[in-house]
Parts: sequence; structure tokens; C-alpha cells
Amino acid sequence: MDEQDKEVVRVKSVLKTPYRPGIAEIMVILGGLSIVGGAILCVLLWPSTDYVWEATAYVPALTWLFSSIISGVLFFACAAALTYLHATREYVKAIALRLYDDVTENKEDKEQRQLEQSEMEEWRRQTKLHPRKLDK
Repeated sequence: MDEQDKEVVRVKSVLKTPYRPGIAEIMVILGGLSIVGGAILCVLLWPSTDYVWEATAYVPALTWLFSSIISGVLFFACAAALTYLHATREYVKAIALRLYDDVTENKEDKEQRQLEQSEMEEWRRQTKLHPRKLDK
């Protein structure tokens, strides 16, 4: 098995199993810690219940809670975007390898592929699955 075949096998295995880059893993952890930390600060800053407080007494606690939720969700969104971009990179790499294979294929393989395509085209015409109008 040469290097190109090994690369094709590696790309196919990557496409089958979803992969999350290391920085995305860190962002997920930071997002979780952010939400948990905001909830803890909200509990610590919550005014005591033995006095009827004005609404402004609750502002610091709720500010920490909601800002931590927002930052946690942003961390999760960035991790998802990085995971998606990594998957897109692997798809593009697989497409590039396929195009490279098409360019470097020998004459006999190219003729065989064209023959198979023409047979498939004929079968589509016969079964009326062809997207273009049928010849009269």
C-alpha cells in the first residue's frame, strides 16, 4: 500500500468517526466551567432572605448568572464551529484526493470509467430516470 492509498484510508476513517479538535475540547470545558462558576457566584451574591430587598440588590447576582450563561454558550458555539471547520477540511482533502486520482489515472482506467458511465447513462434512459428529455 503506497502513501496515497494510506492517505485515502485515513481520510475515509476520519469521515466515519467525528473528530473534535483539541482547542474545541478546551472550549467545551471552559464553557462548562463558565456556566458553573456563574451559578456559584449567583448563589454567593444572592441577598439574604431575612430582609425584603429592592430589585437593585439582585442585579449583581443575576448579572453574573446571565453573563456566564452567555459566555458559556459562546464557548460551545465556537467549539461547534471549529469542529465543523475541521470536518469541512477533511471533506475538501478527500475531494482533492479524488480529483488527483482522476488526473493521475492511467488511460485504461479512464476508458473503463467512461464505459461504466455510458452504461449507466443508457440504463437511466431506458428506465426513464434521466434528468434530461428522452430522445424521440
